[in-house]
Amino acid sequence: MHIDIKYITMCEQTEEVQEEWIPAAGDYFWLGHKFLKIFSSCRLLTIDPRLFNPTNEVWLPTQDQLQDMILKACDYETTWDLIDGFHRYLIWIDDWDFTSLEQLWLAYVMKAKYNKVWNEKRMVWIGERDE
Repeated sequence: MHIDIKYITMCEQTEEVQEEWIPAAGDYFWLGHKFLKIFSSCRLLTIDPRLFNPTNEVWLPTQDQLQDMILKACDYETTWDLIDGFHRYLIWIDDWDFTSLEQLWLAYVMKAKYNKVWNEKRMVWIGERDE
């Protein structure tokens, strides 16, 4: 898993994805604004998720979690359908400012599920109405 400041910022801005988070052992998360945006402020959930209160934390989904979101949201029946949809997305995008596959898959989730794209200059997700 590649975690950097940009991925943390992208995840922090995904209110829709954050609302879907049901904490589970093995999830990565950022401790939130009470800490600097540095890798050491990211954690792996190792305690019983029922004892975890994610109030100020930001979920950092892994590639497989992002892919699972797409499988469910787009009603893809097979992994091939997922890869085909991702391939069509790669052809569609004209901005290659992503530096990790987590960033790229998160961008695909946001486009496919919420029709939002990442604005690199403003460091926010924008929808059709925001452009």
